Amino acid sequence: MSPNQKLLTDNQKLLLVQVFDRLIPEEGGLPGAGTLGLRDTLEADISRSHGTIRMFLEGLVQIQVKAMGEKGKEFPELSDFDKDAVISHIEQSNPVFFADLRRHCYNNYYTHPTVQELIGYHRSEPNDYQPEPFDESLLEPQKNRQPFWRPV
Repeated sequence: MSPNQKLLTDNQKLLLVQVFDRLIPEEGGLPGAGTLGLRDTLEADISRSHGTIRMFLEGLVQIQVKAMGEKGKEFPELSDFDKDAVISHIEQSNPVFFADLRRHCYNNYYTHPTVQELIGYHRSEPNDYQPEPFDESLLEPQKNRQPFWRPV
């Protein structure tokens, strides 16, 4: 898939925003996952594999079908309680999709610079890191060890 080609429709992106906001809702000064634009990073991540693309597109359709079939409304129009019920159903009926969706949501949320700043996590810059000099005496036991392989 080319970088300019979009995988998800606008409706699917809106659906992802809503699902992400239910997986990690806004709380205690932290933004909800849906408000951080994680759908774009998810789209880039899943585009690497045809199998993953198919799984996610089918999973998103299942969410939409469940919302319409059980609740008679599009997912974004549901109450938070009903959204959670639909998501719980998908977690039970399609655990592989749900686990991957949750993993993408959590990984991209907690590595997002805004969230890291709000939780007090600061990445060290590669140029700021100064490793300790290597102590070569640590290799002595290995150097003095008898070979454990057979000559062939």
